[in-house]
Amino acid sequence: MKGYRLEKDQFIDVTKEELEEFALELTRTIEIDEFVTRPTSTRAT
Repeated sequence: MKGYRLEKDQFIDVTKEELEEFALELTRTIEIDEFVTRPTSTRAT
């Protein structure tokens, strides 16, 4: 059993199953729609 701290002395219990369900909802991927051509010169503005 794990917990999540709400306030200084207040916690919510979280089960292993709840953690696994939550982990499935999180992804750390980036979806690339397209690549674009890089300009030949870049100027700082």
